[in-house]
Amino acid sequence: MKNLLLIACLVAITNVTFGQTPDTTIHAVVDQMPLFPCDNEIEDFKERKMCSQKKMLEFIYTQINYPKEAREKLIEGTVVVRFIVEKDGSVSNIKTLRPIGGGCEEEVIRIVQSMPKWEAGINKDKKVRVQFNLPVKFKVDKNESKKKAITDRVFGTIDTMPRFPNTCTGSNLEKRECEKHLIEKFISDNVQYKVTTDEAVRLHCVIEKDGSVTNIKFEDSTNIQLNNEIKRIFELMPKWQAGVNEGKIIKTPLYIPISIYGNTKNNTQTVEIFYIVEQVEQMPKFPNDCEGADKERQNCSNQLLLKFIYDNIVYPTYARMNDIQGTVVVSFIVEKDGSITGAKIVRAIGGGCDEEVLRLMSLMTEKWEPGMQRGEFARVQFNLPIRFRLE
Repeated sequence: MKNLLLIACLVAITNVTFGQTPDTTIHAVVDQMPLFPCDNEIEDFKERKMCSQKKMLEFIYTQINYPKEAREKLIEGTVVVRFIVEKDGSVSNIKTLRPIGGGCEEEVIRIVQSMPKWEAGINKDKKVRVQFNLPVKFKVDKNESKKKAITDRVFGTIDTMPRFPNTCTGSNLEKRECEKHLIEKFISDNVQYKVTTDEAVRLHCVIEKDGSVTNIKFEDSTNIQLNNEIKRIFELMPKWQAGVNEGKIIKTPLYIPISIYGNTKNNTQTVEIFYIVEQVEQMPKFPNDCEGADKERQNCSNQLLLKFIYDNIVYPTYARMNDIQGTVVVSFIVEKDGSITGAKIVRAIGGGCDEEVLRLMSLMTEKWEPGMQRGEFARVQFNLPIRFRLE
């Protein structure tokens, strides 16, 4: 019986495989390369490919973490990971080809393992297995800790940020750089503290309505002497041009990381302001398929946001019956992944209108396009006014 069973099994195997060998070929180049998940409604393959590349980069940069060991040891470089996109879009055979250490390879493998299913590669009108090489670059930023402090902050959105006294001209970027150098020069001209090693100060302050600098505080710094010196200099500053929002002068909190680089050879030191936190460089955008320049896409996104509001909002019965009108302002944060958090009413009118606005916010389940600051996703506070008016 055992011999018969063995023969039967062999025959069964032979019948399955004879002349019908499954196509397990791994392709490097095919008619249509695999695509990271994107909008399936995009018919043009070239546009879908661009969308796929963008979504893959967004996925990597929002999910990846620079390993602590690599950061501490200043390990940087490019990890190349190789994997196979199977016929069903799953990812298999993951391995790294160019290691750099410090936990970077393990982190890249983790990211690839967590990927959703791809759109499979096509060759001669058939789905095929395709080998894919993906380079992931790790680069240690000398200002990494300061950058993290900035990008983890919630950026405000006001119409006109405070400005240090200046006569700068040119584009907005040129004027900002000019103003930055003026602040650096003011600190350099007035500082009476000599550093022997590079020092960093993270300063928080408020520019009042009259332009004066108040509420000076420091973050993560144990050099009390340097803190006191920087505080003294900021108290010497001439009055700034105050911030403006919705046509009104307001007081504005600022966050200013300051670096002082000492040169013991010639007994000099250089002051550099890493960044003055102001309106985020690229505002978040309501979910959209808008095209064109960033300004055009922003306007298009705003129109879609208005349409969403008018399509979904309901004027509360109590407010209509009691002639309650006005503008409700809701504040929320668009997170780095585009999700909405922390929705709260900052200007209420009652009559159920405030609750209706919060209900409307709960309907925003589709993720926004996050804000960007210095090439990184940033958390941005968004104030949205919604007007209730009876015809």
